[in-house]
Order: sequence, then C-alpha cells, then structure tokens
Amino acid sequence: MVEWAVQRRFPRFPIKLPIFYKRKSPPVRAGVGWTRDVSEGGACLELAEPFAQGTHLSVILQTDKGGIVVDAEVVWVSRPEEAGAGVLHGVAFTQFAPEEHRALAGLLASKGKVRQAGVRLPAELPVTCQKKGTGGSPLQGRTGDISRAGLLLRLPEALQPGTELEVSLPTGRGPVAADGVIVWVEPAEARTPGELIRHGLKFTQIGWASELALGLLSTDRP
Repeated sequence: MVEWAVQRRFPRFPIKLPIFYKRKSPPVRAGVGWTRDVSEGGACLELAEPFAQGTHLSVILQTDKGGIVVDAEVVWVSRPEEAGAGVLHGVAFTQFAPEEHRALAGLLASKGKVRQAGVRLPAELPVTCQKKGTGGSPLQGRTGDISRAGLLLRLPEALQPGTELEVSLPTGRGPVAADGVIVWVEPAEARTPGELIRHGLKFTQIGWASELALGLLSTDRP
C-alpha cells in the first residue's frame, strides 16, 4: 500500500475538479465526484459512496484542457461531513503516463496559487432563472460555462449584482436546482444589441445530488 506520508511530501492545492472514477477490481463500479484538493502525489476526493482503504481506482480529472488519467489507491476514508453530502477519500496516485504527469504539473502551476481555485468548463445549456421573493415569469437563458462554484449565465435582460436567483438546468438525471446570486454583469458598452447578456452567478445553496449531476455534465464534455 502507498503510504499517505509519502503523498504528503507534495504541496496540496484547493482545486475543485469534476472527476470520473472506476473501481479496478470486481465488483467494478463507476461514478462521478469532485476533488477537494490536488497535489502531484494524490488528492482528496468527494464521492457518492465509500471505498475501503486499499481500493484501487482509475480516475479522470476533468480540466478545461482535457482529462488527466491517473491510477490511485485509497489511503483513508471519512464519514460525510453532513447528511446528504459526499464521502471524503484520500487517494495516492500510483501510476500515470508522463504526458498525464506533465498535464497535472501544468494545472497545479496555473491554478495552484489561486485560493479555492475552480475550473470552468464550457457548457451551452438552457437554463431557467427565477428571482427569489418576487413573482413574474422566469427568465429563460443559456449557460456559457459551469463549475462547482457557479455558472456563466446568458440572460435576455441585465440583472444587478446581488440579485438572488433560483436556477434550474436540465440533465440526463433530471433538472439541477440551485440557489445563487449574481456577482457581476456584462458592462453596457460591451453588450451586442439583440444578444443575451453575460452574468456571473455564484451558488449559495446546492444539494449533493445536484453537485453530482453537475459533475456528470462536466465529465461528459469533450
């Protein structure tokens, strides 16, 4: 078994990536999840189910430049931090090709200095937005990209920063529902008449099931 102390020689960075994983030994299981942090030696993964210490996994870290494929071994597992949340696993990377190692090192070099870094992946999806605490018809728009922290929204009207929204996105497992707040809006001088207006949305409340669905959307991207 790979010792966790060996993996801890590498500095860890709080980079949030969607992942696809598969258990390498029978019974074979596959699923999606998210990283809590990543290093050149391993990662903390948030998964939907617990795996025993010593379990070997094949993992794809989905980045904005493509997937990074690694083999990993579970070195610790903890209970969910709260009801309905994912199960945290510490994994040590046991094998990856040289080009995958270079891709991981490049990711850490570019994202590692950013506090709570997330990777935004392109995703053109229909989205329905309803202003919280108000009546009226919902806004129909499109996403531009997605991450665990939020969305790039394209909407038919400009919303002021601080506007609270309930958003819903369709997925193969049903709609993803979340609450969020507008943190920025495209300046008037940068807008193109007749086109949707870009907004940045930060999630303020999203359930674990919706986070898994977002991870599935992200790992399905080319």
